[in-house]
Formats: sequence, structure tokens, C-alpha cells
Amino acid sequence: MSESGIREDVPSKQLKEYRVGELCIIHSMNNYATANYFKEFFKWVGLSFFDFVYNENNEEMNLKLDSSNHFDFMVCVDDKENKWKVKYGEIASLKVDIPDNFDLRQSIKNPNVENSLDEVWKRMFSIFKEGDSYAKTFDALFKIYVKNNIFHKLINNNYQLSIDYQEKYEVGKFLNELNEENEQWKKTVDDLTKFREDFGDRLGIEHVIYTKVYSQRKVSEISGILGEKMLYSTQELLDSLNSIYKINPYFYMAESLKAKVVAMNMEDLVFSVIYMKNCTELCPSDACNSFHYYRLGKFFEKFNRPQMSKTAYEISYKKIL
Repeated sequence: MSESGIREDVPSKQLKEYRVGELCIIHSMNNYATANYFKEFFKWVGLSFFDFVYNENNEEMNLKLDSSNHFDFMVCVDDKENKWKVKYGEIASLKVDIPDNFDLRQSIKNPNVENSLDEVWKRMFSIFKEGDSYAKTFDALFKIYVKNNIFHKLINNNYQLSIDYQEKYEVGKFLNELNEENEQWKKTVDDLTKFREDFGDRLGIEHVIYTKVYSQRKVSEISGILGEKMLYSTQELLDSLNSIYKINPYFYMAESLKAKVVAMNMEDLVFSVIYMKNCTELCPSDACNSFHYYRLGKFFEKFNRPQMSKTAYEISYKKIL
């Protein structure tokens, strides 16, 4: 490692080409459950992705993606006839098809049934060379994702006391569930810490750091709701995210997570807009950037800037036209 922290054996100009940054996942509405399982994983590990829901009933309604929107790789869910890979092949250098079968659906419902997920996962990352550090990173993270049932935690992340609970006076049950979920996130942080220590500072570790901060933020967020002291300070999490740039100076998704981190404190909300704006300026894919601008608009809403929020939404829409 050089003094700057960037690997000496991977010059920066090569690192930019080598990094795993943007992907496109294409699926129909029929494959939404399977696609959503993997999208949540991509989000958790800091991959910038474009979710393309293909309209099979009206071809004219589909986006006209071309090489101006380039992705590191394209994931097609159940593309049996290779229609999407042929039609949109020029948008990505690497392409992979993952099946949508009954066993996989059962695995989504029951994270202990891992055989089908392992099969799909091996197929998805067969695009990497054997022994590739990114492949090792994502493989380890995916196993933690499945083992700790992260998918269900990410899709059920509304921690506000529901009307149903209030009406039934089941506040105690709600708090018990919240405490249990917080303990599960703490276990996830422990798993990520161990892998981080074993893996070292090879390329790909930026995703481990990102995922760990994402999980630590969840711990602090839930602790705050429970009236407990936050285990991780905002500055501690920001320092961890900044350390990513010593390994991969092009990992702009760190800016997106910084925005979420500072948004936990109302007095720091203004910085969320700054960090999210950084993310939009660094993302090289218009399609992926559409979502980042949408998120920027949401932060402007929280900051009570309706006109700026409207502008961000308009840019988001134009990015995918």
C-alpha cells in the first residue's frame, strides 16, 4: 500500500476501469419477487443499479436504453430466450441470466433453504475470474445476507408504531420486536467486522466497509427510537466511509450513504443534501443517476426546499427518457 492508501499494484486509471460500480437488472413484473431479493442485496453492499421493469404487454412503453448508458454488468432475471441480452446487449460488457424458479421463491420465503440461492449466486458471479477479490467479497457478503435474513429487515424497515399496534395497545410487543431486530443488526455488524479483519485491504473491501456502516446506521437508528444511546456516532460512521477513498477513490456510493448517516440528526440535515449532490455529480450512468436525483429530491423535501426538490425530480425523470 502507498502512503495514500491506494494499492500500488493497481494504478488509479486502471482502478476506475476495474471497479464494480453500476449494474442494470432487467425483469418483468412476473419476476418481481426474485429481482427484489437481489436488488436489496445490491443496495445493501453499495452497488449503484438501475431497475428496469420490462413491459411485455406493450413493447412501445419500454425504455430505449443504448450504449450511452453503460453498466459494468447486466443481470437478466429469467431471460429464457435471451431477448433482453440481445436487445440491450450493448449497454453492458458483462451479462448474466439468473433463473426464477419455484425453489428460489421458497428460498426467499425461508432463508434456511439456501441451495437454490447458492446456485443462482454462483451463476451471477461466474462473470468474475476465479479467485477475483470482488468475487470473494460479494460471495462472503451474500452468505451473511442470507444467513442473517437481511432481505426481510430491509423491506420491513418502517420502525414507526403502527396504528394497528396503537389500537391494540401492543406497544410492548412492538418494542420487543424492535429490540430483537436491533440485536440481529448488531450480529450482522460482528460478522462483517470479522470478515473485514480476515480479508485485509484488497480491492472489494470498500463494499465491506460500506455494508458495515449501512448496518451500523441501522443499529443507531433503532437505538434512537428505543430511547437508547446510539452505539455509533455520526462522525465515526463518516470517518469509516471516508476511509473507502483510500482503497477506491471512485466509490461515489459512499456519498449516498453519508447523506443517510447525517440525516439521522435534524441539525445535520443540510449536509445530507451536499453529500447526495456529490453522488449525482460522480455517478457516470444517467439511468443509475435517475435514482440518485430522486433521492436528492427527497432530501430537499426533508430540508423544506420544495422548488429545489421539484427540480431534482425533473432531472431524475429526464435521465431515463
